[in-house]
Amino acid sequence: RTMVNQVAVFAASLAVASAIFAAHSGFTLTPKPRTKLHGPVFDSGHGYRFTWTDTTSAAGETVGVMHVERDAGTEGTLAGKHNGPPLHEHLTQEECFTVHEGVLGYTLNGKDGQLRPADGTVCHPKGVEHTVWNDDLTSKLRLDVAIRPAGNSYDFFRTLEGFSTDEGSMTNVSMLRLLTVFVQGSVKVAAIPAPVWAVIDFLARWVAVPVGLGFPDAYTKH
Repeated sequence: RTMVNQVAVFAASLAVASAIFAAHSGFTLTPKPRTKLHGPVFDSGHGYRFTWTDTTSAAGETVGVMHVERDAGTEGTLAGKHNGPPLHEHLTQEECFTVHEGVLGYTLNGKDGQLRPADGTVCHPKGVEHTVWNDDLTSKLRLDVAIRPAGNSYDFFRTLEGFSTDEGSMTNVSMLRLLTVFVQGSVKVAAIPAPVWAVIDFLARWVAVPVGLGFPDAYTKH
């Protein structure tokens, strides 16, 4: 009976979370062609690429650095404020953005801003709601994203890109898998109420991940 009750609560929470997630997540609406994965290099085939490198800080902390490139005129997960990832927070990590070319738009703690090459680096502390997007589709966007500590961020981003391209579109990926990956990556969707997220977090970690709905070991389709 306890398991039945947990499943019922999870189903109700998932329904609420799914509606909120869909309403706040423009990137789920963008179909993508097959992604080519070559080790740490991701190439979507539609003008979006990123390369992952693990580095070590002076304090001995592992920092993940993702170099992102998006060609001019392309749309997707970083294209336009309403087509970026949903407003979210990283529960255990800080993200720092440095733009080398183009304009990155961002929302940080309720305030919008722009980041250009001359502006240096902007850091989004852990636990602070934020999102980012390409704010100038007429120019190529090149930036570095430093994530500290690196944790499992490589698997998190690899999984989202892999799901999206394997299924042809993020909309074809089950909400259960998406939410499980967000939980596994310690990323909370800001619009989902804390009590609902707590239920999703618990059941994702103790039910969904053990049965294989989290990060896959490999992407054999690529």
